[in-house]
Amino acid sequence: MNRFLGCVGAGLLIAAGPAWADLPSSATHEAMDVPGLEKPAEIIVDQWGVPHIYAGTDRDALFLQGYNAARDRLWQIDLWRKRGLGKLSESFGDAFVAQDRAARMFLYRGDIEAEWAAYGPNGKAYAAAFVDGVNAYVQQVLDGDRPMPVEFGLTGSKPSIWEPEDVVRIRSHGLTRNAASEVDRARITCGKDIEADRLRQKLEPEWTPMVPEGLDPCSIPEDVLKDYELATQNVKFEVPKADGAAAPAGAEAASGSAAPAAGATSGTEAAAPAAAPADPAAATPADATATPTAEPAAGETPANDTAVPNDDAAAAPEPADAPADAATDASASGGTDTVPGAADAPAGAAADAPADAPADTSADAPAEPAAPAASDPAASPLVPAAPDPAAPASHENGQSSGDKQSALKPADFLREVAAEVHEIGSNNWTIAPSRTATGRPILANDPHRAHGVPSLRYVVHLNSPGMSVIGAGEPALPGISIGHNDKIGFGLTIFAVDQEDIFVYELNPDNPDQYRYNGEWVDMEVVRDTIPVRDGEAQEVEMRFTRHGPVLKVDAENNRAFAFRSVWFEPGTSAYFGSVDYMGAKNWDEFRTAMARFSAPSENQVYADTDGNIGWIVGAMSPLRKNWDGLLPVPGDGRYEWGFLERSELPSVYNPEAGYFATANQMNLPEGYPYKENKVGFEWSDPARFNRITEVLSANDKVTLADSMALQNDDNSLMQRRLVALYKGVNLPETAPQAERDALALIQGWDGVTAADSGAAAVGEVLLSKHLVPTAAPRVLDAPLAELLGRGAITPIMDLMEAPDDRLGSDPAAARDEILAKALSGAVTETTELLGEDQANWQWGDIHKGKFTSSVAGLARPGRASQLNVGPLSMGGSAYSPRAASYNDKFEVTSGASFRMVLDVGNWDASRFVNTPGQSGDPMSAHYRDLAPLWAAGDYAPLVYSREAVEAAAEHVIELKPAS
Repeated sequence: MNRFLGCVGAGLLIAAGPAWADLPSSATHEAMDVPGLEKPAEIIVDQWGVPHIYAGTDRDALFLQGYNAARDRLWQIDLWRKRGLGKLSESFGDAFVAQDRAARMFLYRGDIEAEWAAYGPNGKAYAAAFVDGVNAYVQQVLDGDRPMPVEFGLTGSKPSIWEPEDVVRIRSHGLTRNAASEVDRARITCGKDIEADRLRQKLEPEWTPMVPEGLDPCSIPEDVLKDYELATQNVKFEVPKADGAAAPAGAEAASGSAAPAAGATSGTEAAAPAAAPADPAAATPADATATPTAEPAAGETPANDTAVPNDDAAAAPEPADAPADAATDASASGGTDTVPGAADAPAGAAADAPADAPADTSADAPAEPAAPAASDPAASPLVPAAPDPAAPASHENGQSSGDKQSALKPADFLREVAAEVHEIGSNNWTIAPSRTATGRPILANDPHRAHGVPSLRYVVHLNSPGMSVIGAGEPALPGISIGHNDKIGFGLTIFAVDQEDIFVYELNPDNPDQYRYNGEWVDMEVVRDTIPVRDGEAQEVEMRFTRHGPVLKVDAENNRAFAFRSVWFEPGTSAYFGSVDYMGAKNWDEFRTAMARFSAPSENQVYADTDGNIGWIVGAMSPLRKNWDGLLPVPGDGRYEWGFLERSELPSVYNPEAGYFATANQMNLPEGYPYKENKVGFEWSDPARFNRITEVLSANDKVTLADSMALQNDDNSLMQRRLVALYKGVNLPETAPQAERDALALIQGWDGVTAADSGAAAVGEVLLSKHLVPTAAPRVLDAPLAELLGRGAITPIMDLMEAPDDRLGSDPAAARDEILAKALSGAVTETTELLGEDQANWQWGDIHKGKFTSSVAGLARPGRASQLNVGPLSMGGSAYSPRAASYNDKFEVTSGASFRMVLDVGNWDASRFVNTPGQSGDPMSAHYRDLAPLWAAGDYAPLVYSREAVEAAAEHVIELKPAS
């Protein structure tokens, strides 16, 4: 065994060598031997939890990126892999078989060498090095040399060994679009006509959609995307009740027992030892009471437990240049060896797979550690958490984000995906030296995604003889997607290329595994697979594929099948992995060359370099549809086939005349772009965020870093300004309730700033998000079509309110005023229920709160779940302000900036960032939640880059040596 030589929990200090002479006296040190490392290296963890990796070779830098990702985020990345490969059932039981089958439908199944070649000269080597690092740490955990993260104890599972191909074969976490919109449009076209769909989704540039020849819009089933939804959803756990339903969090603690495990072990994923679960929330018979444990008061520690920092008690680092003394990062050596209840539990032992374990046909991976015996106390079956009807759908990584976790009703899924077009986006801008106070470029980026804990993003600094790059990426992937090297900075937002289509097939009545293509019956490919199941028999499943992609649904009664085509199935479209190519570019030409290979997600990349140049370039694999527009499903009979645009046909700009360039997911095809021929996409985010950003930047020719940070946290909603303008024309009758008249005056006097302490923002957001569209929709569409108009329809409904037409009847203006008055009435009633009758006490931040939910919080007793989760944090912002803070029907913030970064290009140490809620995935670490207060308050931490600045900010140093 390769035992680590130092342990933060034990407080072992190593005498400072020459390289450490200038470190703060408070910095702690640790040394370890690492198998697979080629040369001595070190990791300096700064006081904000950012690891700065100094390696002797480029390969070692990527190896240590993987090793360190596992050190800080092992549960998260392991769950990402299991979800993406369709291996959840092996670890968590038969409740996940349907999701596993769905995930396997969307794996990359093409030529793996073509896949590697698509990422440039280093992609394959970097992935192999990264995976070697992950596996080195995983093996130390399995050998007992490193502590088992708490979530594995809660779920009775263990981490798995990876293959390099795992990094790129998983596609279902990528952000592509617009299959769900095609289904909605087909339903509205069937129920009324295709023009009526403009009330659901605005099309830009101006476009007249057509029903493809041969398509019956009424043939599209409402639930055609069920498998797609399952494959793209997050994973969140609960313990089942005795009747099979999911139990609420803490129910197992209240009863004092868990549901019994059934069946013999047949899976190959690892399970925790049959000892007390090593977690801060595990229930034991001694804990059992007739009622769930009471939630501790803020700042209190539950009896007999080690404290996990809560949001009120967490000490947020000051956003200053000079780092303050900081506490030891418990996660630096795994961090969970001090978790309550773990003292008597072994950290884990390696286990060989049983000889009769089913082969893993989906991932071609080696046998993995065995599943738990039925007698294990941690081996109770798990189920996906029930969906929250108030939470929006989310296509996210395999972590919890507090959103949908199991299948929503099809209509709800479609409606919420439509809302995502406008509510989950990103901002970025790049500013030329001529418009900054320092004479150096500024580059800013804040990508918006669904919130969770741990964070979707992980900030890391890679140093080796061939690279020095820092920034954020997704922890399960090698490379840096948002950040800078010594010469250039880069940041991304989604550029809404339409990268999905649904194909409809006529089936052979005599053989349902054949479909008509080019006048002939063609065989589907039928793939039979085995899904190992923890504590149960392995499940045999079938998946069918046409030439276009996986078959989503078969309508046997009408001899139809429906398949899904996506760029996912093309080489080079593993989400964000293309960053390993562009992160090493040193100038615009090298960056353009790398971006010409970048395929997914489709991105607006902004650029700035130390020579003072700025630019924007679109990176995407963009389907070319010569004879249709991609807005509706199409027959799969050979008449409608994809080509692909050349990368040179996508827009870019170098040193723009305006002196800056900004994007916020809005339609930003340049004037004169041949959109009618290229048809890259017609469904974009509302331009409110972009318009506010350009309003600010265009008025300032001496922009500072502070200005850019303030703009990222700007609560001005131009959508609310439009709403205020509408309500300034509303006159309520004297008989109207006084509360409505007072609220109208509040809105009419409002500036549209969605500040946390604003009463007008409270009623305005309640009105906009929950009452305007439901009030207007029945006036323009009959039920049930009106129900398809959710929050995603706010933009076209607002357009209609500003320019009412005959869709509202014979007197459009009067109908508009009636809609506005009725929506106001509903909003006032709801806001009063939420905040009380005294409008002077209304504050938006009292209901608009950020909360980051752990995937395993549903397995914890109530008093402990709050220690795994982060929040609530009161905040301003909205879906339409630069500080994007989208929310569910309970006004809980579900998505927004996952990471913020502002770069002082060339003076890199002056750059600033904030991740949220923290860098660590270990609930016992100070860095699990320490950045959340900064994020909520609009504050930042230094993104230190130079060796001198890194050493000055050092909190913990890990010396690593190759194992002999």
